[in-house]
Amino acid sequence: DSTSVASALSDAQRAIDDVEKLKAQLAEKKKKRNLAVHVLEETYKAAKHARRAQQARDKADAPPKAPKTPKASKVKPPNVAAPDKPATAAKKSKKR
Repeated sequence: DSTSVASALSDAQRAIDDVEKLKAQLAEKKKKRNLAVHVLEETYKAAKHARRAQQARDKADAPPKAPKTPKASKVKPPNVAAPDKPATAAKKSKKR
């Protein structure tokens, strides 16, 4: 009976040791994963910074845009009455 108790204690100790070993392996894998995630985050930040810097360089190298001029179709000529007729007389004659 004492041999079975000793065997059970030995098995329990082995299981405890295995659990401790697995915990250590898991901690190491988490550490590596966290490091990999950190490297990916930093790489992403660097790539984003490089892209913005490239866009700024491209914008600085681009020729300046000409100022926009209004289109001829949108420009309305001023309402000028004929020199011999006042504007009100011209309007009254159209109504009749």
